[in-house]
Amino acid sequence: PEQARGAARSAGSVGAVMTGNDVSRDQNRDPQRASLELVRRYLADRRPDPAEGNDVLAFAYDELSRITLAGKHVRSSLVHASAGTVTSAEATGATEATEAAVAFGAAVDLLHGGFLLHNDLVDQDDLRRGEWSFHASLREATSSAHMGHSLALLAGDIALAGAMDLVT
Repeated sequence: PEQARGAARSAGSVGAVMTGNDVSRDQNRDPQRASLELVRRYLADRRPDPAEGNDVLAFAYDELSRITLAGKHVRSSLVHASAGTVTSAEATGATEATEAAVAFGAAVDLLHGGFLLHNDLVDQDDLRRGEWSFHASLREATSSAHMGHSLALLAGDIALAGAMDLVT
């Protein structure tokens, strides 16, 4: 379990961590990075404190971050490429369209992450991109296939609800 937790934490990092105004300043330079940071912050802000007895749920949020923040992010990149046409007339400053594209790109990444969790359950895949799938990681950490499947289903639903939360 500790090895899986460490892998989840390291895989969940997006590179340089941005905070507060850094996200809005970075939107025009790299809206894809800003979207990934928004996803990372969104999930981190909702992650329960393991010290309060929520260690399995905290681990579930770590795994959701790991799965959602990994990969190529092609779908959200398409959002940003499309938004570039709208925002190219703006020379400086974050525009409403750029802010919306960052939020929508983050929502697309969360949606895709939730779909991947559900897909791995349906297909009974223990590996995703050469690493443990969400349900397999939790199964190993908790020694319970039922817990792994149940939390993967719920975490996928959390990702889908989070995507809606980001765009409403």
